[in-house]
Amino acid sequence: MIKLTARCLVNIHGKDQTMEASSYTEEDKISSIMLLTQKQFSKIIDYFDNLPKYEYDIKYTTTDGVERKITLSGIDDFFTLASVI
Repeated sequence: MIKLTARCLVNIHGKDQTMEASSYTEEDKISSIMLLTQKQFSKIIDYFDNLPKYEYDIKYTTTDGVERKITLSGIDDFFTLASVI
């Protein structure tokens, strides 16, 4: 979730300024996220959890002839499971 959050950053809001996230490396963005409190990071997780979700069913047959189905649901599945299939 931390890497996904880092990739989604557009701006980083500091105490006195706002910086464009595109001018920072992924490692810098991750370091900034790691400085958040648990409560602050929970708000980010809640935001992702409450985004509209799209589901997609992938049907396939195994080498031994068994038909199976995987349902991709939510942003995490699409970025993790979809790249494996």
